[in-house]
Amino acid sequence: MTGQPEEQAGSPGDVVPAAAVQPPLGGHPAWLSRLLEEAAPHPAPCPRPARWGDLVVGGRDLVIAVATTGTNAVACARQARAAQDSGADLVELRADLLEACATPQAPLEQLAQEAVAAAAAMTQATSGHLPLLLTFRTATEGGSLETDDDAYTALLGEVLDRLAGAGTAVAALDVELERGCLATLVTGAAAQGLGVLSSSHDFQGVPADCVLLERLWRMQAAGAQVAKVAVMPDTEGEVRRLLDLTSRARAELEIPVVVIGMGALGEVTRTQGWRLGSALSFATAGAGAVASAPGQLPVAVVRAASGQ
Repeated sequence: MTGQPEEQAGSPGDVVPAAAVQPPLGGHPAWLSRLLEEAAPHPAPCPRPARWGDLVVGGRDLVIAVATTGTNAVACARQARAAQDSGADLVELRADLLEACATPQAPLEQLAQEAVAAAAAMTQATSGHLPLLLTFRTATEGGSLETDDDAYTALLGEVLDRLAGAGTAVAALDVELERGCLATLVTGAAAQGLGVLSSSHDFQGVPADCVLLERLWRMQAAGAQVAKVAVMPDTEGEVRRLLDLTSRARAELEIPVVVIGMGALGEVTRTQGWRLGSALSFATAGAGAVASAPGQLPVAVVRAASGQ
């Protein structure tokens, strides 16, 4: 299990300086203005919102998350505190970016131990007031964890075992849909009172609407509390399609959905997607912070642009 060397900004596995991300569009195109005019000022709560501690995902308000990019517990704790100070609602611990993942053939126990230790440090840094989403993003989906599906399943199972009684603020796990273990890990997480956000990432473009909807439906059917797809639009037309898809998915599914267009072109999905039903947006803690994915904006920018 090895970390990927960084390549050009915006490629899978990279973290991106927030300063390199373009500012949000100054004005909306006519089609987007019409779409937002037709949308409710606040989307109605989901039939089955996710409740992670005191945080409600899929309620009336947009949830803004900040992901860590640190390689050790100290750095992650510092970033968690910065996220808290920025007004973030949730912190994602990107455990695949920790040092152990850069070690070839590192034992699963070592990876899990380092992740839980980082979660504990982050919990202490925020006095336990900020819920954590624990993620091991695989290289297949843009992260740094080189592994197969069986090892991925075993790793998250080991993490669940070590979280039991650890007293961390971890409220949910990210489980990638295509690893084939979603239902199993949903059951394991629920036994400990933890939620699951299921995810699917595509850096090669925007699949057909039917493909993305099918992924979201599979996530709900397997028991995920939140369903997320993130893709890389190349045209304004694809961004429009993503926003239309957001509205449709929000109407059809019972659980909260998260639809993200990565890159500068997709920034509007991060700031306005919630008006159409995207329950969660990922942001950075502020100027000079490092983005975990292309197109992330500072928390303050997302909150102001979304009217929150």
